Amino acid sequence: MGQSKAARLRPAVQYMQQVGVSPARTWNQFVEQLDRKHGRQLAKHLVDLMTGQLQLETNANSLYDVKNATLALSLDFATYSADLYRRFFDWVLSRRLDQVDSILDIGCDNGLATCFFATCFPAARVVGIDISETAVARARELGDRLRLTNVSFEVQDFQTFKESRQEKPFDLIISLRSITELIADLNNVHYWSIENLHQRLETARGLRPSDGTETIEYVSSTRSAIAVAERVASLLGPTGTFLSLERLTHAGALHAWIYALSQAKLQVDFAHSTWLSFHEVGIEQQFPLLSVKKGASETNDPVACTYKLLQLVSPNHVEMGRTLHDDRAVLAFRHSTDKIFVEGVHAVYPDGAGEERKEIWKDGRSILEYHLTDRGFRELTRYAKERLAGQRDALHDWMQLKTEQNCQCTLYIEPFEHGTNGLS
Repeated sequence: MGQSKAARLRPAVQYMQQVGVSPARTWNQFVEQLDRKHGRQLAKHLVDLMTGQLQLETNANSLYDVKNATLALSLDFATYSADLYRRFFDWVLSRRLDQVDSILDIGCDNGLATCFFATCFPAARVVGIDISETAVARARELGDRLRLTNVSFEVQDFQTFKESRQEKPFDLIISLRSITELIADLNNVHYWSIENLHQRLETARGLRPSDGTETIEYVSSTRSAIAVAERVASLLGPTGTFLSLERLTHAGALHAWIYALSQAKLQVDFAHSTWLSFHEVGIEQQFPLLSVKKGASETNDPVACTYKLLQLVSPNHVEMGRTLHDDRAVLAFRHSTDKIFVEGVHAVYPDGAGEERKEIWKDGRSILEYHLTDRGFRELTRYAKERLAGQRDALHDWMQLKTEQNCQCTLYIEPFEHGTNGLS
């Protein structure tokens, strides 16, 4: 006799159906479900918190406290990221991890992911930690509903986490977008190139917060990132795996995290790392999913590691008439090795609001326009070489526009060394 339909479902799909969480296809569908099931006033309150229209004294935790007020509300709220959960669960199970006797979920929130792994690894000891008492209360409630006996939840800060039972190190540690909450400035690093950022991180690592140098902005975040990575290393067993799926919004943030991991003697396992594609309320997303081991290094160079990870998802060139953005632009620009610099404009915004550059390069077959900021924005466009004069005129018009916006602008005819120069 054949299997039932439920038995034939993939474990991730079956689990998500069991807890009643399916992906919201649009923002309106997500909000309408909250409105219909939990009332318009609560739905509006949550929307205001999500969109930043409401600021509370405890805003960092207020959204989590409100959406975790009841388990039903917490699970309905999870429909926003349900596609992420499902795809992440599928990917982890595809790894066919062996001998997983203990699992730690960092920043477990309502326990949705923690309970999934407790379900899939019934013989393992599974621990979820979170600093929110409300979240942990919902996680315990979910574990009880699913009748799981191998999972526990604790209200603890990851940096000071100490398991009450004094067990062995963990075979599997999971961070599902928790690291960027532990290290608030990870996505706010200022840089022009990965090489430039790496130099600044190296300098910041050896500084004291009172040194008062131009790299002072990096000191706290660098130390914080390394401390988190070292805490992971201290809790991870010698043959264990750390899975880190973080909301890293640009190549600089990715490098800052890889740098911190390397300082903790944790290395990315390229063979089992990827970029996870998913949607949140219909909006397509893609973030790096790192598989990290102790002493499993293909390269000890964090810069080379960053570029290698970018190559997993990014093309090495830009087609004629096309524009690449963000990480794709970074990699394509780096691989245009025969380019010759023409000219560029450097704009410094007033009141420390940031810096921006536009540059024109030619490579014999065509011209490249590289548009970048010190906050991680990148855009690379390839034009036919016949458009060189027109693009130079457009560059000068852009300089005039930025000057009118009270930016301090400089026209330069010698290239900044994207691999070595700082923010000067």
